[in-house]
Amino acid sequence: MTTLRDLVFFRSRLLVSPFETSRLSFRLPRLSDVSTVHATLMANENVLRWTAHSCHPNLSQTTALMERWLRAWEKGNDELILVLEDRVTGDFVGTIGLVIDDSSIEISYMLRESSWGCGLATEAVREVIEIGFRQLNAWRLWGTCAPDNPASQCVMERAGMQTEGRLRRWMVSPIISAIPRDAICLSMTRDEWMSTSRVADRL
Repeated sequence: MTTLRDLVFFRSRLLVSPFETSRLSFRLPRLSDVSTVHATLMANENVLRWTAHSCHPNLSQTTALMERWLRAWEKGNDELILVLEDRVTGDFVGTIGLVIDDSSIEISYMLRESSWGCGLATEAVREVIEIGFRQLNAWRLWGTCAPDNPASQCVMERAGMQTEGRLRRWMVSPIISAIPRDAICLSMTRDEWMSTSRVADRL
């Protein structure tokens, strides 16, 4: 079960240095990211198409969103957003979010369009699975995608998550329609994570 102490410790580690994979760095968001987040994510309909976000026509909306992200980290609740950067160049890649309750973590992610198709989303999800179970002591990690967005489903499946089924009328994607749409739910449990050879090799 994720506790406030887990989150405080996790945040304190991120303040010292980012988490890293072979190609990515994961860090806390900063207000200095606003222009980049706006230009690459929040003003791009292709990126936002299957998310719960509408496009931001001006920078002030993205600023308000990022201020909310920062407050969430300070309080240790709501959606906790991590910024993804290229480990070598430091270029902005996207964001990945965690919504934490007592025993589970929901993940979501957005990558800039120029970073699509090269495995970075799968790499990010794999690392967040590690963070969720190893650092935050979750029992279940899950996420959703639109049935019409099979690429996102493939990302989570390649990261080791299993398709559970269809959630009917689950969420609204404002760019598509104001009517709630179905979603495909994928998940991984702590037991499954512990049983993988990748985890066993590290323990």
